[in-house]
Amino acid sequence: MELSLHINDKLKLYSKAFLAEYHHQLVNMLYQPILGVEACNLYFTLWNFINIEKGELILSHRQLLTFFNWDLKKLVIYRQKLEAIGLINIYYHKNEGYYVYELKQPLNAKQFFQDSNLNVHLLYQVGDNMYEYLEKKFLIRSLDKNLVNITTNFEDVFQLIEEVKVMPNDKQYITQTVNRFSLPLNYDFDFELFSMLLSRNLVNTKDMKNETKEAIIKEAALYHFDAMMMSEIVLTSVVNDNIDLDYLHHVAREYYKNLKTKQNTSEEMKPAMPEKQFSEYIKKKKLSQKEKALKNYKTKTPLEWLRQLQNNTEVPTSLIDVVKVLYDEYKLPSEVINVLIEFVRIRTDGRLPLEYAKTVASTWVFNNIKTAEAAMEMVEKIQNKEKEYINRGEVAPTYTKKAKRVVKTPDWMKQHQEQKITTNTQNDGHVDLDELKKLLNSFK
Repeated sequence: MELSLHINDKLKLYSKAFLAEYHHQLVNMLYQPILGVEACNLYFTLWNFINIEKGELILSHRQLLTFFNWDLKKLVIYRQKLEAIGLINIYYHKNEGYYVYELKQPLNAKQFFQDSNLNVHLLYQVGDNMYEYLEKKFLIRSLDKNLVNITTNFEDVFQLIEEVKVMPNDKQYITQTVNRFSLPLNYDFDFELFSMLLSRNLVNTKDMKNETKEAIIKEAALYHFDAMMMSEIVLTSVVNDNIDLDYLHHVAREYYKNLKTKQNTSEEMKPAMPEKQFSEYIKKKKLSQKEKALKNYKTKTPLEWLRQLQNNTEVPTSLIDVVKVLYDEYKLPSEVINVLIEFVRIRTDGRLPLEYAKTVASTWVFNNIKTAEAAMEMVEKIQNKEKEYINRGEVAPTYTKKAKRVVKTPDWMKQHQEQKITTNTQNDGHVDLDELKKLLNSFK
């Protein structure tokens, strides 16, 4: 029901609950990043009216606006935010023409982080690190398992009264509990495609309860997952041929966090230069193997380069996390990270171990490696030094401690070394042995 709100319209404040310090912390730390300061300020002001008045308070919207530097339109915008998130219910009395604002408590921490899906909106607003910090602030610390409960029982202190007068139970009391909260949905989900994808894996959606179907669509709408993504999540959530709804929510949330990490990483990391600029930089049409490698290092982001190295398949989150560490903690440019990725994966049979990558990264930071050219030169030095040690039957004092390990050389470096050998051979002159003997005899 839509009504045209007038500045002289009356309103009454009403609540079945009360607001404690705990609720203030919940609103300030969890709701405020989603709602904004203005909406939270309106919420707390209305609660102050209720606490001071201790009864029914009637005032006009004009009087309410004197507490804020807003017009009526702004008040409605901020009030609707509170309505949408479940902190206020609005009623209208048709006969007497006044509004009732029912103030509701915020969700408790468990409901917020596990049952409401508001946690996803908080994560979107504050980011991963701050989200984890806020969540820890509301976690309960467990007691030591070795502790034994020795608390005195009620009947050990107080006398039990056998004759109890039955009290009427139809009264309602102020409470600190709240109803479960779910966001309204308006999401076009292709359930038919979803069912077909599940049926390929022997999961029949026709046998699903309505509660399960609603939960699936709710998760899809919340995270904007399509049918294919949601089918993968549901298959992961199947336990003993049943879909565990709690686990479904957990898997969906982790899937979303991984997608967000990929998106943020790709947005942060830019290539050193576009391909057009690289062509102007090299000024050659036919590139050598080394120059082709340099082009990849300079014109691709680390995620694009990883994807290319594994034949354009999906990059695992574990590899993305390693790249993020190299970028955030070691401040390496994208082009240097690309050289490091190939260098490490060649030496570790296609893997990208975090500690190994960090060891290489710290060495390159110490040596002030800031370009792909400098990184490639460093790789050549390492390869040449290791070959010298291997030829002498010794273990090279470089990143790897495995003795007599044959390390594959990058293609661009092979061609570069072959060119050097050819040049050196051409410079070596042919020695005439007869002329050399004559020269030696002339000294006798």
